This record gives sequence, C-alpha cells and structure tokens, in this order.
Amino acid sequence: MRIKIFPKIKRRLWWVFILLLVFISSATPTFARQQDDIEIEVQAGYSGYFRSNKWTPIQITVRNNSNRDIQGTLQVRSQNEGSTQERIFQSPFFVRFGNARTEFIYATLEDENFLVELLDNTGRVLESTSVQATKIRNRDILYVVITEAPELVLMTERRIGSGTPYQANWSLEDIPTEAESLRSIDVIMLYDIRTGRLSVEQQEALRKWVYGGGHLIVHGGAGTNWQFAQQYLSNLLPTELVGSTTINTLEQLGRFTGFPSETLMTNNQQGFIVTRNMPKPNAVVLLEAENIPLIVRQEQGSGVVDFVALDPLSAPLNDYEATNAIWFELVSSRPIRQGWSYDFIDWRAADNAIRIVTNLDFPSSLTLILFLLAYITLIGPINYIVLNLIGRRELAWFTIPIFIVAFTAIAYFSGLSLRGDTATVNHLSVIQAYPDSELARMDGLVGIFSPRRTTYNIEVTEDIALRTLPNVDSVDSKLGEIPIQEEANYQVNNLPVDAGIVATFATSGYTQAPEYTGRAIWTLTDSRDVSLKGEIRLASTMPDLDDAVVLAQNGFYPLGDLKAGEVRTFDFSGQWTLSLNSPTHYPLGNRYEFFETTYISYNYNYTTWYGPTINPYVCGGGFNLTLAQVMYQQEFNCEQRGGSEEERIARRRALLLKAINYELGQNGGRGDAVYVIGWANIDDAEQNLYGIQLKDKDQINTYNNLYILKLPVEYQTSALTTIHIIPPGLLTWTVIDTQGFSAELSPYNMRLGSQDEVTFRFAPVGIFQNVEVRTLDLQIIVNASARQLEVHLWNWENGEWDSHNIVNDRITLTQPAAYLGPTNAIHINLRPAPNVTEVFIQMIEPTLIIS
Repeated sequence: MRIKIFPKIKRRLWWVFILLLVFISSATPTFARQQDDIEIEVQAGYSGYFRSNKWTPIQITVRNNSNRDIQGTLQVRSQNEGSTQERIFQSPFFVRFGNARTEFIYATLEDENFLVELLDNTGRVLESTSVQATKIRNRDILYVVITEAPELVLMTERRIGSGTPYQANWSLEDIPTEAESLRSIDVIMLYDIRTGRLSVEQQEALRKWVYGGGHLIVHGGAGTNWQFAQQYLSNLLPTELVGSTTINTLEQLGRFTGFPSETLMTNNQQGFIVTRNMPKPNAVVLLEAENIPLIVRQEQGSGVVDFVALDPLSAPLNDYEATNAIWFELVSSRPIRQGWSYDFIDWRAADNAIRIVTNLDFPSSLTLILFLLAYITLIGPINYIVLNLIGRRELAWFTIPIFIVAFTAIAYFSGLSLRGDTATVNHLSVIQAYPDSELARMDGLVGIFSPRRTTYNIEVTEDIALRTLPNVDSVDSKLGEIPIQEEANYQVNNLPVDAGIVATFATSGYTQAPEYTGRAIWTLTDSRDVSLKGEIRLASTMPDLDDAVVLAQNGFYPLGDLKAGEVRTFDFSGQWTLSLNSPTHYPLGNRYEFFETTYISYNYNYTTWYGPTINPYVCGGGFNLTLAQVMYQQEFNCEQRGGSEEERIARRRALLLKAINYELGQNGGRGDAVYVIGWANIDDAEQNLYGIQLKDKDQINTYNNLYILKLPVEYQTSALTTIHIIPPGLLTWTVIDTQGFSAELSPYNMRLGSQDEVTFRFAPVGIFQNVEVRTLDLQIIVNASARQLEVHLWNWENGEWDSHNIVNDRITLTQPAAYLGPTNAIHINLRPAPNVTEVFIQMIEPTLIIS
C-alpha cells in the first residue's frame, strides 16, 4: 500500500512546490519595482552634525516615481550606543504618484548611524536608507549660516574657548518649524536674503529659540537685504529698519574689531552702503558711524539678537581681512548662559527624581498590624475555642481554609479599592522666566504611576515635545523602544505599564511666562566689597514659592516661603556678603559633557566664600554650588530609598537640581545675573498645565515646579568714595588662543613650557561693558621671578601686541583706553621669556577702576 500511495503524494508535493515558485517569481519583481520607484533623500541635523541626546531635525525628501499614491509612515530608528535598545520616531506621511514631498522628523540621536524607513499602512517597509551623521561635543560651537548668496562666509576661522567650531550652511527651507530642534545651535546668522520667505511657524521657532538662549545675528547692508529682515524678523530685531544710506568711512569698525585697515577708510568715490535703523527701547548700540547705528544688540529672554547694518559680501567687508573679528566680538561678548538653560545633563539623576512618588495614601502601619492580628486571632485561638466548645475540633480542616480564603479576598479587594483605577501623573518641571518676557522655558520630567497593569494612549499639550529618557536602564527595558508619534501633538500609543511601575518621559518647550516684578542693584565702592540689594514680588496669578533663595555670583540669600503678592527684599551683607575675588568662566558652545564635569575644575582664589555651612560637593557628581545653596538647611540623601514624605520630597528636589545644573567655575558662573529660585507644588485632578494627557483614562495630575526667575539688574556707585572698583568677580574670562596645550587652562595655577603660549580674554559682565574705565590693574603672581614671563596686551587702536613688565606682581595702566575693546574687553598673551624652560603662574586677576 505504501508503494502505491507514495507516488501520488510525491506528485502533489511537486505541484505545490511549482506553484510556490510561480508565486515567488511573480511577486519578487513587483516588490523590486516598488522599491525602485521610491527614492529617499535625507539631510541629517545641521549639515550632518548633531549633538548627542538633543532634539535634531532630520529633513526627509521622498520621491514617488510609481503609478500609485503612497500613504503610510516615515520612521527614524536610532540605536543607543552600547545597547540593543532603539529609539523610534514616527510621523504620518502621504505623497501622490509622480510627486516628491519633504518632511521633517525630529529625533534624539546618540549613535552616528541611524535608519530612515518609509512604511505603508500595514507596517511593511517600502523603502529604507541608512544615514551617517557626525557627533559634536557639547563644548563645541555650532554656527548655522542662512543665505541665498552663492558665496558663503566662514564663521569658524577664529577659535573661542576650548571647543571646536563647526558651521552648517542652510537655505530658508532648511529652517525647521520645531523650536526644540534648534536648541543645539549656538549662533544663527542671516545675510543676503532678498526673495525668500519665512513661514509663521519658522518665525515662531526662531523667536522661541532666541528666548531659550540662542544668539541671532542679522546682517543688513546693500540692496534690499534689510527688507527681508524687516518683513519677517521685525519682532525679533533690536532696531527698526527704515532704508539704506551711504557713509564715508568705517574707521570706527577697525577700532571695534581691533584690526584697523585702510580698507575701512574714506571712500570718496561712492561711500559704503549701510542700513538706516532706529534702535528699540532697551537695545544697546555697540557701534555707530556718522550717527548711524552699525551694530545694535538686545537681550531677549535668555538669548540675544544682534543687527549689523553692513553686508559681509559688499564693500568694505568683502575686502576686509578681519571681517570674522566682527562675529568674534559679538559671540564672545554675549551674556553668560547658566547651565540649567541647556536642558538636562544628568539623565540618571533625572530618572531617579521622577520615580520618587509622593502624596500616595498607603494604609498606615497600625492598620496593617490590626489586620494581621485579627487574622491570627481568628484563625488560631478563636477558631480553636469555638470548635472546642461545640466538640467539633475536626472541623478545623474546613474552617482554617475558609478563613484563609476569606482574608485573602478581603485583602485583595481592599487593595483594589485603595489603588482605584486612576493613574497618577507626576510632573516635575523647571520653569525659567526672564524680565519682560512673554515666554518661559520649560524642561520637565513626567512619571505615569499606574495602579494596575494596563495600556495607555498619551499625548502632550501643544508646543511641548515628548521623548523617553536617554541613557537610563528603565525598569521596563522596552519603554525606550515605544514609538514617539509626531503629529499635531506628540503622542505615544499602546504604552504598556505594569502595576506599581512608573513610566518616565521627558518634556520640553515653552509656556506662558509667570508674572513677577523686582530688581537688583549692584553698588560699587573703592574696594572689592560690592554690595547687592533688591526686591521681588510675585503676581497674584503665580503660586507661592517654598524655600525660595536669591542666587548671585557665588553667594545666596535665603528668602524662605514667598507668598504671591508679597514684596520681599534682600541684602547681601553680613554673613551673606559676596566674595568677588575670582572672574567668572565664560563657556561657549553648549557647555561641557557631564562626565567631564566630575573631574575638570578650576582652582580659583582661595579666599572664595560660598556662604555659611555650604558644602558644594553634595549628591555625588562633583562640584555643584547651586544645588548646595538652593537646598540650604534641607536634609537629604541622594542615595537613600524610601523614607518619610518630607525626606522623599527633599531627595527629589536635590536630584532634580543635580540633573539640570553643573558647574566648572567655582563661583557659580552667574556673572552679574541675579535669580530668585523657589519650589511650587500644585495638586489638581482636572487641570493639565503643560504635561501628559491620558486618552480615555482618568488621571490625577501633580505638579512640582522649580521656578527660576531672573531679575533685571542695574548698578550705581557709592557716594562715599571718589573712585569705584569693578572687582575680578564681575569680569569673565575665556581662552581664545593656545599653543602647545591639550589640557584645560584657567587663570589660576598654570604651568607654561618653553614652547607654550596662551591668550586670555577678560571682559566685564553685561551692565559694566559700556562704563568708562580710568585705570586697569592686572595682578599677575609668578612663583619664581616675574622676569621669567612675557606679558603682552592687545592694542585695539593699532592692532598689535604691546609688551608690559610686571612690577611688584602688578601691571597698572592709568591710561588704558588703547587696551580696552568695545565691551571693555582685555586680551592678555602670556609666554615664557627666552631661555626659560618652564614658568608657573599662580594667578591672573584684572581689576577695573572707573570714575
């Protein structure tokens, strides 16, 4: 029988095999044609550059050469370094046959290689392409130049600080509409745009980027260049543009840059074309010629906008050998940005902070003890006594299991009743507000605490970006691979959360600025003892602030609980006196990588004073003065688990401060800025201010906000003295040129070899940049003989280095005008004297004396 049946089965199998071959051969060419008919072109980041874990714009162009419309999803998949986990970002996509369409997807990248895919509605991959980008460090400076001109200017020729400068070149179409994706950029420059347009969304993205700390430089000049800026950027510009005119000389520009040139002298033939403009209130004119403002600056939020009334491609700048010095001066004189304005840096601390859940009503210890006592008493003595009285002790075989089941059911259903079905959504946010600003910067953490195992569909409010936390080993290892949907609002669908687990996300964006008023006044005296006084008042619309402090320079002043509508004054005197011995480090780029901040430090003047009972080395991770000062007299342990409600709240606050702030300078890095910082808790089951909304699920929102309010500052001189000193603490420093060095340098404890050379830039902080300086005093202490060190000061009038001798550890100039730049900046070049193999410099501290 087997011999007779086997041929039939064999023939049937051959027919099945032939049919499969026919199906595969017919299907394969069709799939190949579909792939050949779709082309994907990707422009990643900023001309191929990106910063790790920062929102990055990815511009994707899809050409549909097929004979059918394509509707599906664009997807970016990026793998975390050293991990198999992926980050997935998706956006719905549609393109008609025979057409091409360009869309932005915003993603946070870590690895330099990522994948872009086009999916159909079933999730099948229609086309994909692998993309490689170049990661740059946080300390590097990223310039973006936007122009229609065929000739590009180069902003990277002069190096500032310890980072490497990079430049991306964009057209107007490359500007994304999502402000968060611009946050990696340090400087944007626009010039020579005559026919292009900016959408309303692009204008809003640029405005938010500036408010969040960006530096925008806009050039005017010849032709109709200024008309584009006036039409599309009028709300951002520090001045109102009214037309073009000519001037005879730009000699003042040579003094501004420190590089005088015959190119800038009188042009008798046709003059130099500049843009006529009228500066707005609160704008500062940095340079003018023939009563025409040439460079105008205005601070907006945490950022700054500069207008330059000259075209870099027209006379005389097209022939001027030091045009890049204009941008160098503008970039190196902008206001200092605090570390907290750049986004979270310690993501592990951020994750630990948002996982600390408070305000949960767990059963008390007494309730649990009474429940256990009732169970033990009933199942033991009472059960025995009752059964013994009725003479049926053998029934214990039935009563004990009944009691066990009954108490188990009671415990289970009581637990369900106590937990309920409502998820708790905790928002931990940092709100940064600035004087006279409509917008406030918001960086937040969100934790979804689920009472039971379920799935959630979530979305965030408008203008807020959403992502999972990077570089964190989540309790749920697959949370990082949940796709982030980018539609009108950011969304996450089908998010699985186990009972008692906190699903964590990061949010960022802009919200309406809180209303407050106040001011801070610096008073200069004839010594380094500068006084600081001021006041703060919260509007009635603001929440009360708990444990508020004032931060200025390296000091702090505790305000305690600050009520809305209450006026509170502060006076940095007595035990709160500021120590202004050390200049402030002026970092450029996006600060430093977190791992570097744990071992890089600058050895400042040993007399630096942080305030009473302050230990800036708390909570791990190195020096963190802000954390120690804001948490003054609050007990916390960042490594602890559990604890009372008060202990958990304090630990969460400390971890949040650790997550957002890091400092290299041991004087706080605050310059002349004065901040009021306090905590506000909002418990509201209905209101959703700027966080996550669970679709079709009940939720309770709790908001724990850290408010950072910057006060407007001004200065005055003491009437009790005839001379007034700007001490080193009210100056900044940065390295602008080095030779022979690979390590970090500071004006303290520096060793120079025979072939080494370094140039420092010192400049007063914002409000002192335009004062008239009468005397420049440089204190330079060399461990051996001062003759072992050559000191040169840059002469801004003739564009040369002038040599000066150290006498009694000092160089004092009573007529310093030639050595002061446009913002009273001083450039100091140091090198060992000939035949000196090594020189050790203990400190360099400049002091300015004004009338």
